[in-house]
Amino acid sequence: MDSLSMNATEEASILQSLRLRKQLALAMLSVLLYEYAVTCKNEYRHIWRKPFNVVLGIYLFSRYFALTFQVVNTLLVLIGPLSEPVTSERTCSVWIAFQVASTTSLVMALDIILMLRRIFKVRYNSVCEPLHMHPSFKYLGVAGGVLHIWLAILTAAKWNLAKMGIPVAKLVARDSAWTITLVFVLLAFLFPYSIRSNGAKAEINFMCPTTLISIATCRVIMNMRTLAFQEETANATAGLRSTDDLDMIYLEQLNVTDWVNGAS
Repeated sequence: MDSLSMNATEEASILQSLRLRKQLALAMLSVLLYEYAVTCKNEYRHIWRKPFNVVLGIYLFSRYFALTFQVVNTLLVLIGPLSEPVTSERTCSVWIAFQVASTTSLVMALDIILMLRRIFKVRYNSVCEPLHMHPSFKYLGVAGGVLHIWLAILTAAKWNLAKMGIPVAKLVARDSAWTITLVFVLLAFLFPYSIRSNGAKAEINFMCPTTLISIATCRVIMNMRTLAFQEETANATAGLRSTDDLDMIYLEQLNVTDWVNGAS
């Protein structure tokens, strides 16, 4: 009787995990599609009609790679091999590798815009949840926290430029503050959660951050392009008539170099 009860409990837990994964996959895809719908007009004006450069490339990657990632994830968990309990650890390994690679790529894209960065051999259960956490994940979480603490310090050090009312400085300070706060909130939740649960759930550790990081990266770039458009239209700042010039100044300020100190 106890064995039957345990099997029933385990089966209910597995079904609940699968149901939650499907719901979150649909929700995160819906958020991305909504974000695209409300910003597509500005994207056409400030992204597609401008000459291609590295910043635009990062924007397009963050926007459309994340969309592709979430569409593939949604199909896999709704009608694909992950829509039911999995018996092959190989399937789990490939899927988790896809999650980690995609999410890490988007984090790197966000960190590049803020100017500044694998899958380990573990065992999985039938719904592709790791049975234990690899120690390297802890070091990765600490490294991510230290990196963004450093970015926060650099942002605070240049807050006086924003107080001077310089539009690009205000934009740098504002966007740096809210994006770094977003990353800290994600780390503050995901790192203790992963340690406490002794593993990681793909729908929590990868799907949700992917959507938020994509939105953050695209919003930062979109804000830069919008400011450039406003400056060009108003002809308020002679040195910022070029959109590419604004991109370079934005990245230079984020790097907090001596050039900024000299210019101020």
